[in-house]
Amino acid sequence: MADVILDLLGDPIPPEHVGRGRPPHVPTEKNRMKIMLLLALGNTEDDVAAAIGITAKTLRKHYSRQLKERASARLRLDGELLASLAAAAAKENVGAIKELYKRLDKHEMVQLADKVADRGRAVAPPPKLGKKEEARITAGNVTGKFAPPPAPRLIN
Repeated sequence: MADVILDLLGDPIPPEHVGRGRPPHVPTEKNRMKIMLLLALGNTEDDVAAAIGITAKTLRKHYSRQLKERASARLRLDGELLASLAAAAAKENVGAIKELYKRLDKHEMVQLADKVADRGRAVAPPPKLGKKEEARITAGNVTGKFAPPPAPRLIN
């Protein structure tokens, strides 16, 4: 372990990469977690790459799996935080218990707000018409110079 060479950030450099030029990027779990957190906060790929000191191309090469999970990153982060909060609450941590109750109350309020917003009066939008049906309806509503002539009156 005495022969381990570290780069400027303290990450170990594999022995085959020691020498001239910049050493290749070695993905770490710490970087993976940092990337997931930054994506969960809505940062761009360029910002995330700059945060861990690599280019966007290197980010896409080594961390493509994390980038594909961008949409679920916030949900995964919330899930991890709630799990750790519940674990702390199970150990009778009063602060964790209070925070867990706050989050549960907030969730119930959001559900109630969604339910009360419509109050059962939600009207379904009319069905979307196709192009031809819209054209027929529009043609029948023409007025002015280009309106169709009125039907003849029958004399009896």
